[in-house]
Order: sequence, then C-alpha cells, then structure tokens
Amino acid sequence: MSIRYWIVCVTIGLVSGCWSSSVVALTPMELRLALERQIIAYAIDQYPGISSRDVQISIRNFSEIQHDADKGKHVAILFQPNNQILGITVLSFTVLNNHLQEIQRSKIITDIAIYHQFGKTKKLIRQGERITSRNTSIVYETIKGKPLDAYHFFSQIQGKEASITLGSQTYLTPTLIKSVPIIPKGKTVTATLKKENIELKFKATTLEDGFLNKPIRFKSLYKDFKTMEGEVIDSENIYIYRT
Repeated sequence: MSIRYWIVCVTIGLVSGCWSSSVVALTPMELRLALERQIIAYAIDQYPGISSRDVQISIRNFSEIQHDADKGKHVAILFQPNNQILGITVLSFTVLNNHLQEIQRSKIITDIAIYHQFGKTKKLIRQGERITSRNTSIVYETIKGKPLDAYHFFSQIQGKEASITLGSQTYLTPTLIKSVPIIPKGKTVTATLKKENIELKFKATTLEDGFLNKPIRFKSLYKDFKTMEGEVIDSENIYIYRT
C-alpha cells in the first residue's frame, strides 16, 4: 500500500517548496508547527473549498512526543490513502536528518475538526416551495457527519425549489432541491437563428421545461413545424445553436 506524505521543514525561507533551516534539530515548537502544517495541507487537499482557518487541530499526546525530533531536522506525517483524519485519530510520522534519511518513527494522537458553510433550512419547507433567505440560512459548522454533496453557498440554492417536503434544520443537497424552469413546456417563445450575417426570428412551442442557459427542444411554428434544439436565453427567447 502506498503512503503519501509531505516534508515540512523548519522555517527561515521557502526553498524549492520545502521550509528550510540552519538549526541542528527541531525544537518542540517547530515540531508542533511542522506537524500542524502537514495536517492542514492534507485537509485542504481532501476537502476542497476549505482553508487553513477552517481546520482546528489538537495534538493530545504532544507532551510525550515533543522531544522525539531532537536529533532530526525534518518530520513527515505518513498519510495512508484516504486517511480519515476527522475526530480522534492516530497518525504516524517519521523524523529525518538533513539528508532526508529516516532516524526515528513516532505517533501522534490528534483531535481534528474541519468547518465549512452549509445551506440549512430554518423551518419546514413544503414540496415545490422556493428557497429564500426567509426559510434557509448559511451556517458555519463542522463537516463531520454532513452530506458530502451538501451546498455551501446561498448562490447555489437561491431560487430553487424543494423536490420534497423538507423538515427544519435539513442540510440542502442536489437530491432535495431542484432548479425552477423559466420556460414551461408548451409555451410559445421566440426562437432566433443566426447564420453569418443573417438573423432569423420565428415563433416556436417548447416541448419540455426550459432552464436558463440550458438546452431545450422545441417545435417551429413556421411552415414545416420542424423539431429543433436551442439554448434558453430568458423566459421568452431561445437561441438556436443546432438545426
């Protein structure tokens, strides 16, 4: 099984992506800083959208391991593939000398919490009801136990509607809310076909619900009543990109 790790050196300057130092060994403070930086880097890699300020780290056994790097210059946490780091976890780290040769291994007991924003209902929302700031809020909470596909920003949920009736304090996901069509099936709209310097407009009837900037099928009301496909521009207009 492959092991993934970062090497975080003590900091004086950033050299080739590694923090370097001229000191002989890591002090306890430098060891803690190096371990925390690696955990934060791994967390950001595993959970897109978070930043360093969203990660809270407690090393529970630090007093026991703070001198484990006295003879080393670098430390590297050995992350297993898909390492689960939330909550209380035991992680192994290796101590390296100036030539990046391993001189010791040790373990840390961590308690890690990661926070993110979540769209969450404030009250009961019935099926078909629109999502607004009156019935939904954005909360900042730990990601532990939350849906992996939860929405994080109000711009992702505003104006959508509930696919089913939602209870209060429900975290919103794509299966629970859906976009609202701006053109209903069967509506008469204006279709525009532009080819070179010629622009042709004609009336058409939609064959399905239409969503902003999404493809839609419709039937021309001009001569042969041909079925065509275009893109929804607004609630009254379709642009034809294929005939």
